[in-house]
Amino acid sequence: VLDISKKKEKISIIDFGGGNGRKYYFLKKNIFKNIPFTYTVVDINPLCIKSGREHFKKNKDVKFIEKNVVEFEPSMYYDIGIMDSTLCYIPEPYNVLKRVYNMCHSLLLPSDFNGSSNSSILSFESYPSRI
Repeated sequence: VLDISKKKEKISIIDFGGGNGRKYYFLKKNIFKNIPFTYTVVDINPLCIKSGREHFKKNKDVKFIEKNVVEFEPSMYYDIGIMDSTLCYIPEPYNVLKRVYNMCHSLLLPSDFNGSSNSSILSFESYPSRI
């Protein structure tokens, strides 16, 4: 992250299945404290997208795309991709993971992302060796 931030004015982050964008605050407070970033959420749920757009309407660095991650075609290459407990809901996770990985410089696969005040809790999804 620090290497990327030295080369760019802002880091670009995309959150696949990011719902209403609640992870933005966790990232801003705990991981990217002094590093500017843009945050794009891709989610299939129209209620989450609407809620997120309303909440972040004054924040130009947060964007929402209502789309199924399986069908999403990016308009740019992202520095960091996040898939938080998303792959377990996708019929062919390996194919989606390969596609998503090609959209990002780095890919984080946290599960049970804890956006609460206890930032020490973060587990990672485990997948069979066929993936």
